[in-house]
Parts: sequence; C-alpha cells; structure tokens
Amino acid sequence: MIELVDRVYRFRSRTGAGTTYSIEVVVDMYGVVTVRSVRSEQSNAVGYVDAYGCDCPTDLPSELAEDLREVVDAARVLSQTYVAWSGRVVFRGEASQRVDITGALTTPLYLVGATAANGVAVAATDRTLTGFVLRPVSKLGTLTVPVTVDVMVVVPLVPSAPLAGELVFRYGDPTTQRVTLTPLALPVGAYRVVVDPVGAFPVRATRDTNYFDVTIGAAVRRFSERRVRYGVVLR
Repeated sequence: MIELVDRVYRFRSRTGAGTTYSIEVVVDMYGVVTVRSVRSEQSNAVGYVDAYGCDCPTDLPSELAEDLREVVDAARVLSQTYVAWSGRVVFRGEASQRVDITGALTTPLYLVGATAANGVAVAATDRTLTGFVLRPVSKLGTLTVPVTVDVMVVVPLVPSAPLAGELVFRYGDPTTQRVTLTPLALPVGAYRVVVDPVGAFPVRATRDTNYFDVTIGAAVRRFSERRVRYGVVLR
C-alpha cells in the first residue's frame, strides 16, 4: 500500500529591498503545515521555520513574516484539492467510452476535466466510484485518424470557493465569469483550473495571478442555464 506522506509546495516572495525568496512548505498526511525552508535567491542563504514559529539561522527581513503567514494559509487550502487519476482515452469514431478508475476514488464528489486534442467538447456522465462515461458533442475520430482525449479526475476535499465550486451562466449573462483567488496569489504556471461542464459544450479557463476567468463557447437559451464546475490544482 502506498500512503501519501506529505505534499511540498514552493512559493516565491519579493521584498521591498529587491531580494527574492523561495519558500518551501510541507503539508503532511495529518494536515499539519510546516515551512521547511526560506532561501534567498540572490545570496542562496537558507533559513528554517518550524511548525511552531520562526527559528531562522539566517537574517530574514521582518516584512517577510506576513508573506510567510499567507504562504502557510495558501498551502493549507491548496492541499484540500488533489488529482486522483489522470489518463488518455483514444476515440476512433465511438459515440461514447466508459472510463474505468476503480480504486482511485473513495467519494462520488469529483470533477472530470476532459480535453480533446481537436477541440471537440467532451462531457463526463454516468459517474460512479468506479468510473464514468465520456460523451463528445459530435463524432470524435475515425479508425484511421484517432483522436485522443486527456482526462483528469480531481477531488476537492473541502469543496468551497475559490478553489472549487460551480458557476451558473443564465440567459442574458456574460459568457465569461471571473473567480478571484485573493488572498491567494499563485504564479500562472503554478496551477491549473480543471473545468467540468454539466453537458457537452465548449468551456475554457484563462489564468492570472490573482484570478481566473471561465468562458463558455455556447449560447444560453431563454429560460435555461448552463453550469460549469471547477477545481484548482497545483501543476
């Protein structure tokens, strides 16, 4: 049996004096957050912060203390969402395909992000603990020209905004909605947004440091709505 011992998160902080620090945070299997090291990228000097406070061999600026508190909070929240399964499904003209993920999940509350290589929208339906069915909005691939679909299954342990939630697009609403990450601030390359539309229609997420935008590529008819579930995970 493989047990999750800890998760390591790395952040970057820049002080007013122009020094940039790399901060490494660990969340163990019991949810205890520890700042393992603080390193100056200019001098390479390393400091250490234990679980009960700062005991640093190096001289860290006082303004870094607030960033350390925010980093600990961010790591605690980020550890509540994880990738349970990922894989690739090949379509050769099938109308749907069953994906078996037996053993990967212990909860039916999960998100499925499915991205077809040719851009065709794909929805996940008929979800159970052992798997789900992928249904493209139109025919996907042929025997001679197959199309791959990258699939990611995400489990929000604490399904609450801003790292997990559901957006509702109603008739007359803008086709883009913004989710603010504040007080979290994550480099664009450090996280990914998994979008899980209820139904097969195009949807995309555009990331920034303090927010991300979710845009649907389908019209909403009068007296109806479209829903998109989302989850944020570290890359």
